[in-house]
Amino acid sequence: TKDMVSTYGLDLLFTESGLLKSVSDITLFGNNHHHKAMQVSIETDGLESLLGDAAEEEEKDATVGMSAVLFEVQLRPVVFFQGYMDLMSKVFSSSGDPLTVVKGNVLLIDYLQRLPMQSGLQAICEYQGALGLEMSANIDVSTGEQESKININTKTGLVFEYTMEVDTYFFQADIKAQADAETTVDFDSVMKLSGPMLMCLELRHNNIPYRETYILSESFPKNNITYKKRKGRKATLWGSDFPFHQSNSEMCRSLLTA
Repeated sequence: TKDMVSTYGLDLLFTESGLLKSVSDITLFGNNHHHKAMQVSIETDGLESLLGDAAEEEEKDATVGMSAVLFEVQLRPVVFFQGYMDLMSKVFSSSGDPLTVVKGNVLLIDYLQRLPMQSGLQAICEYQGALGLEMSANIDVSTGEQESKININTKTGLVFEYTMEVDTYFFQADIKAQADAETTVDFDSVMKLSGPMLMCLELRHNNIPYRETYILSESFPKNNITYKKRKGRKATLWGSDFPFHQSNSEMCRSLLTA
């Protein structure tokens, strides 16, 4: 928007045997301030033991975990599997549904103020904003094809409501405004663990429907007269893929067309 800009970043840490840690984040910039809205970390350890590439004295249990930070609040970390037996147990008992990492609502703002007017009347202003979030992850590790696939799906919904009301014994007036939007962001990675390591990263967001609604009402209690007017508009921000570096595009073509 004119008042705010968002950026995304991705840091990858590799070892000789493959990916060790990935950290992705979304940061908001506006009015000479910046705020990290979300950070997601995926950590792996000992995956080479699944492929039989680890030395006996250095062999570790294969582990994949994930942690998230939302508006600088650390959420509970999630361990997808720890060790080969745990992986096999979850593969055979899995229903195929993604694992929910976090799900809930966050109250962003709750503001109430009474404003005295020159006429002697008083206006009551109320402003509320909330965020709904559901983040899930799905990890598929194939020891036969020596390949791992990770999908992180984030669904968000944002709602803001504003109300201004003037109430007297002979006249009542209020205006209500509401704006809401929702979207889904998918982060996918495919990693080939055998031979020269190849890794493909994809980040995309679906269409973002946006809606505004305005309701103006006036009433005269003594005369039992009420006027109400409603207006609104809708718009859609089309989905798109976020670009990464050129070498990532080349690896994606090599992996996905193989």
